[in-house]
Amino acid sequence: MHNHTRFRVCGISLIEALIAIAVVSVGLLAIARLHGDLLSSAGDSKARAEAMQIAETEIEKLRNASTLTDLNRRLENVRTEAPGRNADYTLEWSNLPDTSDFGFFEPEVRVTWIDRRGDAQSVLISTAVAWSNPRFSVAAARADSEGGNFLNAPTGRARMGGGELLEGTDVTTVTNVIEGTSIEDGTETRQRDGEVQLVRDGEVVMTMDTTNPGELFSTISGRVYYGGTISLNPVVTRVLSSDAGFCTRRGQEPLGSALKPFVDSASGYSYFYYQCYVGEGWYGNVGIVRQENANPNDRSCVGDHLAEETSAWDSREPRTSSNRFYRSFIETTSGIRAIGIGITPAEGDSQNPTYVAQNLTSHDFMLTRFRSGNNRPRDCFEALEDGEGAFEDNAGRHVCLYEGGMGCGTDDGDSLPQPGDQETTLVAGNVEQINSPTGNSRPVLEDLTFDSVYATCGPNRESLGQGRNEVESITSYECVIDWEGWTGETWSSDMILTLGPNTKLCDVGTAELGGGTVTKSGDNVLIFDRISQTEALQFDFAVAHEDADCP
Repeated sequence: MHNHTRFRVCGISLIEALIAIAVVSVGLLAIARLHGDLLSSAGDSKARAEAMQIAETEIEKLRNASTLTDLNRRLENVRTEAPGRNADYTLEWSNLPDTSDFGFFEPEVRVTWIDRRGDAQSVLISTAVAWSNPRFSVAAARADSEGGNFLNAPTGRARMGGGELLEGTDVTTVTNVIEGTSIEDGTETRQRDGEVQLVRDGEVVMTMDTTNPGELFSTISGRVYYGGTISLNPVVTRVLSSDAGFCTRRGQEPLGSALKPFVDSASGYSYFYYQCYVGEGWYGNVGIVRQENANPNDRSCVGDHLAEETSAWDSREPRTSSNRFYRSFIETTSGIRAIGIGITPAEGDSQNPTYVAQNLTSHDFMLTRFRSGNNRPRDCFEALEDGEGAFEDNAGRHVCLYEGGMGCGTDDGDSLPQPGDQETTLVAGNVEQINSPTGNSRPVLEDLTFDSVYATCGPNRESLGQGRNEVESITSYECVIDWEGWTGETWSSDMILTLGPNTKLCDVGTAELGGGTVTKSGDNVLIFDRISQTEALQFDFAVAHEDADCP
């Protein structure tokens, strides 16, 4: 018998070698694929980060416009393409205003690019932009004209927009409600370790990298009341915060529908809720903007009518104010320093400050129209008192974010920044005098005033003519309108003239002034309609003897 075992064993080593080569080859291919995926993923991350930077930069260009003309110019020239280091980007804009007559809009910019695999990628950022003259801005992130320069720009650890939406089993998601209520405000908070996102409609609207993992955004919330004789549209009445902050509003409407305010049964005032989200260390302002025309007598009130006036920085006495100032001050070896929300200052130079989220509630505003004579309300005290207890313990114009701060609850707040001179508009002009055809009879303008309790007019009277034909008449005027606590976008008011015997007011047609118009109404009224806030306005007009021809 022949034994063939030796022949059957031949080639085993070669087969094993081939198998080993195959295994190693597959492994090398897998490693190469993994390396490629890692490079691709890193490239995608860099491209996404670059896209976010481009979007945030372009959004901030709109938010940082200093004048209406500048903002309109930037809107007309928004960037649509951006070459980058990691990709070429396309910018698609939406919700931009289609007219230069606006005060508030919520632009969105979507940045798209093609990744290394040939797939389309995009990021979306949205924000709120409210324009008003910087001298009148209710949400201006500033200290004041008298407070010196020891305040840093209001800021914090939050930023508008963010990266990819946090997802996964290690992400904590919370549906947000207005503090102290069960009313959802349409946002949610997502958290993983120290990264916190504020999300609305599936998009990241704000991101915070906190120094204390587990802590969320701080909030400021309250009610916006309105009532009495004021006429406003709550849908276009906004609450805004300075710097990186996001504010929501809710009434009794279904979530996602147009705002429908509640009605307070005791006072009859209407109201809706607001809630502003801000990041660790934020300090700044929260205020009201009405995206509509408003009467100069329409004012915003803060404070508590039961509170006594003190010299404490956070005194809560009633006063007109369209915004609140949130910050605290401490003394350090290098001078006075501002403290932001949720921050407890370090006690020693070697220690770090700690952050614990603050939820400030019942910071209410009251929007009303002041009246004259014996009609209520004539001031903020009466407007708040008529709230039937709604404004007891309400916050004043200044709010301390750190109880141990200078001037907080004490009478040593006079040395801290206070609001500067109140903003005003000067309306001035000359009054042409047109005599009768014979020249012997002269017109007489005895007085003029605006129908606003916040307007003060100083007419300049001159003696004209001689002897029996001598008269005293207004030949020029200056009226000052005080805007403290005013929240509108444009204003309308009537200038009422007191004409002497045989005197008429000449027609002015439809004169353009301050973005609005001036027209004559009846015999003695000039209607100033939809005038933008500006520092000074010049308007001339003429009065004539009844026998004279007007120009």
